[in-house]
Amino acid sequence: MTTTIHSARPETLTNASVPEEDSAADKIKSAVADAGEKITDRATKLQGEATVQAERAVATAADSVEDLQAGLNEVGRRAREGVEKQPLMAVAGALAVGVVVGMALSRNRY
Repeated sequence: MTTTIHSARPETLTNASVPEEDSAADKIKSAVADAGEKITDRATKLQGEATVQAERAVATAADSVEDLQAGLNEVGRRAREGVEKQPLMAVAGALAVGVVVGMALSRNRY
């Protein structure tokens, strides 16, 4: 955009066209556009970092679940072996646990 400047002095009676400086509104628009680009770039970077961290968390959780499952399988295997070796002890232990739980529940009701 250009602005025509007319000289008021008679010795310099010329019409000159000079580029108009950016208006304040144009400067603000440019600054807002630059800020928007920076925000978008930063948000994209943060999204990528969050995705990587989420993937790591999922992998860690999956490993933990596998470890827990392996531990529970081992406990179950040992319990089965114990019951097979000493079935009467297993029944007596289950009966004792039942009596204790029954006594605890009956006390809470009164």
